[in-house]
Amino acid sequence: MSACYLVAHSVLTSQSIWGPGGWTLYRPLIAEDEQIFAEVMKSQPGGHYWPQAVAYQVLAGKNYRFRCLTGLPDAAGTSEVEVEIAWPLGCLPHLVGIKRVR
Repeated sequence: MSACYLVAHSVLTSQSIWGPGGWTLYRPLIAEDEQIFAEVMKSQPGGHYWPQAVAYQVLAGKNYRFRCLTGLPDAAGTSEVEVEIAWPLGCLPHLVGIKRVR
């Protein structure tokens, strides 16, 4: 297991919303957010993800929670998911997990 993964995993297990290291409120994406999301998700097989909003926290790097609509190429309808991406200092950003919202 890489040091980058261990740092990201330990950071993202905290569910704190307030105080130092807490998560921001969700906001519309800016160009930088879209670029990071696209770079990390380009290697993910399966469905398509359309980011709608992002929250982040700054610790030893920056962690992102993207609220996305998702759907499979041949399936009807979409669902909402949260895509977590970690960008630890000195490492490349990478996917931590995807979970269904609601």
